[in-house]
Amino acid sequence: MRAVVLLSGGLDSSVIVAIMQRRHDRLRTFSILFDDVGFDERDHQRAVVSALRLDHAEMRCTTDDIRRVFPDAVLLLAGAREV
Repeated sequence: MRAVVLLSGGLDSSVIVAIMQRRHDRLRTFSILFDDVGFDERDHQRAVVSALRLDHAEMRCTTDDIRRVFPDAVLLLAGAREV
């Protein structure tokens, strides 16, 4: 079975990925790259990817992407809308 995990670049996701890598031989990770440097953690993400030699993909997310999906995400989390 393949496992896919979001690697945010923070300590929590990095530890989870390291643990899961030991348990899943088909682990795949992905990260979100942000244009806003205040949110972007690509340096940390890439350090973990390199250290653990992960099968990894990156996806770029713009401010416009967030602006476009944010209202629907709030409604989904509030239970006011179904997927």
